[in-house]
Amino acid sequence: MKLNPNTTLLIECSPTPSPVQYAVRAFQRDWKRVFNTELQQVNDAQPDQIRLAISPLDHEEGFHIISDEDSLRITGHDDMGVVFGIYYVCENMLGIDPFEFWTDYQVQSANEIDVPATDYQSPEPTVRFRGWFVNDEDCLMGWHDDMEISLETWEKIYESLLRAGYNTVIPGTTVDPDDPTMQLATDMGLWLTQH
Repeated sequence: MKLNPNTTLLIECSPTPSPVQYAVRAFQRDWKRVFNTELQQVNDAQPDQIRLAISPLDHEEGFHIISDEDSLRITGHDDMGVVFGIYYVCENMLGIDPFEFWTDYQVQSANEIDVPATDYQSPEPTVRFRGWFVNDEDCLMGWHDDMEISLETWEKIYESLLRAGYNTVIPGTTVDPDDPTMQLATDMGLWLTQH
């Protein structure tokens, strides 16, 4: 299959889980940066298409990538499997660095990306809960935001974490369960923990 500006996206899980919605939005943003056009979402199977689905696999958060002449299929065992599959494609096929938000990484534009025939099954992670502690988050103030870290910046923090294959976060030093950063982490599919 060749990814190109005419490739479409079909999401075959309805309703689309919240974590998948966030990952699709990031995927569409990456797509636009590479192909300089929108990745159009459609409601029916077509040739030259990326298809997302949920179907039982060997392990939680697992994903299966299959490409042939017509389509690129990303199947997740669960919603997080689809999320990790999307970010696998972003990194390995679109060439997006998982930490591009934190660096001066320049995305390489393309007119077409040749995807060879692929049948990739993600391995089961050795560690069940993988993540990091967003420590000293006040040091981020003044970088992208003025006096406090916006939810948009928190979304990029969590997105970077997911792109790197992690599933758990300590979202800063707050312990307020009503803090919107905690709800955002949950909406994006992350496990929450505290120090």
